[in-house]
Amino acid sequence: MSKQLFYIEPFMRGNQHAPFNAAMLQVLQCVYPEAAVTLWCSPDHLLALKEQSPLSAQITHKPLNVPALQTANKIRWFYKHAAECWILTKLLIQAHSDAVDLVYFAFLSPPAQWLLSCYRVFFFKKCNIIVQLHGLELLKSSAQNKAVDRLYAWLLRNAFSRKRSGLYYIVLERRARSYLQEKQLIPPAHLLYIPHPYLFPQPVARQKSANVVTFVHLGVARLSKGSQHFFELAKQFKEEIAQRKLIFQVVGHLLPEMAPYVNSYVVYPKKGEMLPLAEYQEALASADYALFCYGTDSYELTGSGALMDAIAAHKTILGLRNPSFSEIFAIVAQPPGVLFDTLEEMEQYIRSIIHLKTPSQTDREVAFKMLQEHFGVANVAEELRIQLKRVLC
Repeated sequence: MSKQLFYIEPFMRGNQHAPFNAAMLQVLQCVYPEAAVTLWCSPDHLLALKEQSPLSAQITHKPLNVPALQTANKIRWFYKHAAECWILTKLLIQAHSDAVDLVYFAFLSPPAQWLLSCYRVFFFKKCNIIVQLHGLELLKSSAQNKAVDRLYAWLLRNAFSRKRSGLYYIVLERRARSYLQEKQLIPPAHLLYIPHPYLFPQPVARQKSANVVTFVHLGVARLSKGSQHFFELAKQFKEEIAQRKLIFQVVGHLLPEMAPYVNSYVVYPKKGEMLPLAEYQEALASADYALFCYGTDSYELTGSGALMDAIAAHKTILGLRNPSFSEIFAIVAQPPGVLFDTLEEMEQYIRSIIHLKTPSQTDREVAFKMLQEHFGVANVAEELRIQLKRVLC
């Protein structure tokens, strides 16, 4: 009898995490090629997944009512968490009733993770459950952080303290695995690591003016990503921008918190919503450089989907040196770009690009190909197969 798998996305809608989920679905199917997979997600998320890649005939979709998130609406935010916890409860009961072999949660917020850990003390003990961990920067929350972030950190720590057999966690960063083990939050027997899976299409052919250099900020512009520095950098090149020597462009959307920092030197969408996939890919294809201003002490425990997009599109990466980028650059002998210790160093390098010829990309093309093999479905599936054999034998 073939295995039954539940793939559950109870929180994200539309394009949110669509590149990851589309790739991870294929990873699980490589690991369990004969399994019948039930995909539980919102209808708009299903459409976003199909934009990334056609779904296998072995995947059956079951719709979920996942509430949309409304910025700065506390009632809506509470309702979204409540809905997620209800989905969690309902589908665990369903999985127990159907004797599902493996339940994979593509994302769970801290409240839902805490509830799951409580359930495992008394219920659903025979069901193998895997929780995909994202955004673990919350664990470093201090007294200076917002009260809600401190609450989320407490919920995560408390959830991890209730470890029960059959409950496992996956991280996508080696340093996140080391942090969780060093802090004794999750023991090695319950913690898996895999590279961030990604579907790598053929890069779209560039169609742009040869005399204009384009720098893009990928994804959501927000303070936690240092996006305000992207606007500050653009201002330093206002003369060159006016002369059409270069373009600074946000390929994504801006959160309201960015309002005090926007200026006329950056091209950005005026609508406060995610770009359609086709528009996003077209803008990325026309770029020369993907520029990242993440802080040097940020993204230590969280990967960057935007960085994966840059690797997919073979765009030279310019960024501040931080744990996330350093880990990825260390995978290959020839780097896929340049990392800087300060924004001033980055500014000087950009000036050298404008006034000198762009450096040869030959070595970087080799780096992009190697990174795509590392994060490709086949390699990630093999890594996951080994890890699951260790814990589910």
